[in-house]
Amino acid sequence: MNHLVIKRPDFGFAKDCLNALKKTELKYLLVQDFFTGDELKTIIRDLRALPNRLYTKATPGYTVFPRPAFNMVNPAEDVEVYFTEAKEAFINLKKYIGIDVVARFNDVFKQLNSAKPVQVLPGPTDGSTFMPINFRIMTPEIGTKATSHIHNGSNITARCVNGTYKHLADVVDFENQLSFFCLLQNCAVGGDLTIYDFKREDYPALVDGRYLINGDIKIDLETTKEKCTVHMEPGDLIVFPGGQLWHRVEVVKKAERISLGGFAASSFAGSNWYYWI
Repeated sequence: MNHLVIKRPDFGFAKDCLNALKKTELKYLLVQDFFTGDELKTIIRDLRALPNRLYTKATPGYTVFPRPAFNMVNPAEDVEVYFTEAKEAFINLKKYIGIDVVARFNDVFKQLNSAKPVQVLPGPTDGSTFMPINFRIMTPEIGTKATSHIHNGSNITARCVNGTYKHLADVVDFENQLSFFCLLQNCAVGGDLTIYDFKREDYPALVDGRYLINGDIKIDLETTKEKCTVHMEPGDLIVFPGGQLWHRVEVVKKAERISLGGFAASSFAGSNWYYWI
């Protein structure tokens, strides 16, 4: 599969990239200078100034603001709880972060969707919406690894289709969703994104980083060469078919890795695109 690297705001070769990524005609799109150096300084400064109560420890070594993509302890949390927290989190996002990061994503996604707007996913009731994006901070901790295990996005989302994400599953093609994030601060060692050349349906069961087929372990992903590891610079945005392709963030071994991202998908008819966290 191919990939494409462009520099914002030059979107001449990427006008219909969202659909190309959904079809896995592109393995990933890298947008350089999504945020400028000065914007990054402002965002990191504002994040450092946040009160600790606004951060949530999603897993060991992994902290988020405003809230996790879903409740990892209770995937079937009450829908009203999610949308109440999402509304408050959106207010906090605009209150505490000096750069309008949502407006930037709105603008770039529109450019990547042939000038058609991409909306934050509406919720099930009037006036409710999903959270558009969140900040992710990965920090090494003693006795644990700051990393994301090998996964695909739809595999994670499926855990919540009877709870928090029930409405999402009715509206968007989440199995073919895209993953996106902007790297705000790189760690000293590790933290790169690895995308494997395997789709969800190729190896549906995954055990300890290895694919399990008919009860037999066939492929060890730690040693396979059928993958690419993408090194990003702070300010770069990557969009890739994370709902279909297995992927992971490599272990953060030294210093903090800070990113900002979420998920995007089209409606089942393909006429509208939405994003959320």
